[in-house]
Amino acid sequence: MSQNGKGLPNEETGTQAVADSTRPKKRRRVLACETCRRIKSRCDFDVNAGACNRCKTLRITCSLTGSELVGNASQASRSDFPPSDPNMIHELQRKISEQTVLLKDIKRIVEGGQNSKATHKPRFETNSASSVQNDDQGSTKSPADQNTENAPVVVIRNTLRRAHGGHERLTDYGIIGFVACGFFSYEVVLDFLNIFLSRCGPWIQETTWESMGLDSNPDSMSSLLIASCCFQGVRLSQFRNTPIHIQLYEHIRRELAQLSLISPLPMDYLQCLAIMTLWNMAPISPSMKPEFIDSWLLSGHCVQQAMLAINFTEILSSVKYGKTNGRNQIGLRLWNNICLAHLCFATGTGRPSVIADAYLDQCSSVLNFFDATIQDGIVVAEIHFHSTLLKVLKASRPMPTSGNPKELTQWNDKWGYLLELNSDRALMFRMSYHLGYLIISQRSLKNIISASNSRVNTPVDQNGPRSPVSTDKERARYTHLSIDHSTKLLETIIRLPPLVAEAMPDHLVLSYVYAIIILTTCYDDSTNKSYTMKIIQEALGFCRNAGLTPNAPAEFAVAKLEHRLNGQVDAEVSAKLAQGQEQVYQEPLSAFSSLAFSDLEFPSLEDLFGGAFMTGAYGEDLNL
Repeated sequence: MSQNGKGLPNEETGTQAVADSTRPKKRRRVLACETCRRIKSRCDFDVNAGACNRCKTLRITCSLTGSELVGNASQASRSDFPPSDPNMIHELQRKISEQTVLLKDIKRIVEGGQNSKATHKPRFETNSASSVQNDDQGSTKSPADQNTENAPVVVIRNTLRRAHGGHERLTDYGIIGFVACGFFSYEVVLDFLNIFLSRCGPWIQETTWESMGLDSNPDSMSSLLIASCCFQGVRLSQFRNTPIHIQLYEHIRRELAQLSLISPLPMDYLQCLAIMTLWNMAPISPSMKPEFIDSWLLSGHCVQQAMLAINFTEILSSVKYGKTNGRNQIGLRLWNNICLAHLCFATGTGRPSVIADAYLDQCSSVLNFFDATIQDGIVVAEIHFHSTLLKVLKASRPMPTSGNPKELTQWNDKWGYLLELNSDRALMFRMSYHLGYLIISQRSLKNIISASNSRVNTPVDQNGPRSPVSTDKERARYTHLSIDHSTKLLETIIRLPPLVAEAMPDHLVLSYVYAIIILTTCYDDSTNKSYTMKIIQEALGFCRNAGLTPNAPAEFAVAKLEHRLNGQVDAEVSAKLAQGQEQVYQEPLSAFSSLAFSDLEFPSLEDLFGGAFMTGAYGEDLNL
């Protein structure tokens, strides 16, 4: 007999045991089939199949088939589905429609030869100019400099450098070294540096010294980089076009000449070259005429220095294995901005690009970084646009009647959505886009006129030359395309905030000047002369108020147009000029009233982008 804690007999426990022995035992529920019980294994019953997995595999009848377990499971599975809901049905239909549209887009891309693997950033899939149709954004291209380390000259130089410890050819003096030149005080230099970072920095994605890959202390940088940044600050301040502005320009130009035979350049000197490539417009003064800097030449030299200074093999290896750092991204962004500047001036001057296709292929690698931005995509798209534009211009084919060459149509299919973004950088991209089409239209028009003139002294071939009617139609077509893209370019620039427009790179400033020159030249062919004159007025007034220079070629073109229109017996045009455009043309006319307009010609596109117009007829006769 059991005892409790006090040693007394437990009568209740004995009574309960007797009652349990007389009660029938509860039978445990069978959850396994006979086959699984026989071999003492787990029975995995499949409700949908109505049998366990073992019996289904052995193809024998499962003892649980038709049992209560099947019925309960089926009933439970049916109860999982909620009753039909119209809203749920509509939502499912909407999702199916979205998936259908997505599949159609994928099919279109595959059929167009642009198939690519899905990535976490599909909008940033990009290709370089040399192989844009067979590449996808997620892939990492082979480094362009992968074979340079084994080149004989490089091996010898590296051996000598290790043996002798290299050469100390450049010394950094920072702000103190620049202040010693006598231009500005230390505090004023800091102010100009802040102006550069806040106004020009967003264009190249460099708003801090750390974002430029440099030490946060400006005293440790090169004096030449400090000078080039201060030059931009002076240009955007009240010191613009003053004697000290011109003296600073000449100082930088002399210092840049010393970098031509030094390689590889440190990062701060390479940054200096890139800055002066984008913004090197010479100051304007009636008494002093500084020598201009050829941006195509300087940007080409900057490209070659960047090839030597940036280790693409190391960067792409880091991207491939996910070990990237901030310096890798800064190096690629710097490379992209240098390439973009060079390509813009190559298309603007009609000269070839010095960038090899293998090095141009590296530009898209910046999009493989985790924190790539939409501006990275815009820069890569613009590089792709100008490199494609150079190929179209090199082919010397006339523009199709649709106004869109095949190569640029493919570009629009891939990158066109970036033109619709509502940001300042996207608006500048749109200006560059319309300038490219304007260049093609003008080149096609020039080729048509040259071909027409050459056929004057050539025997007529029935199958060869086009008819005069066809030639006239093509000429009118290209003229209207030129007017259309020039108008859109001016419509775009007036949408920019004035402070942003003032800090634009030189090639965009020159694009607006060229658009005004084309509109004044093709004014008689415009189908809406009043609107053409209005947009010229607004753009010229906007750029003058924003402080954009040089305005002299554009103002001269407008003044020459007004001089010609005033000599015509056109009351309507004269009235519009008198009412709506007095303020715009009063200043240009006062400057050009003593000129013989027939003796001066508009600067060509090559002259504008080459910078020669600054020291040619316009520099002397317009008192620049």
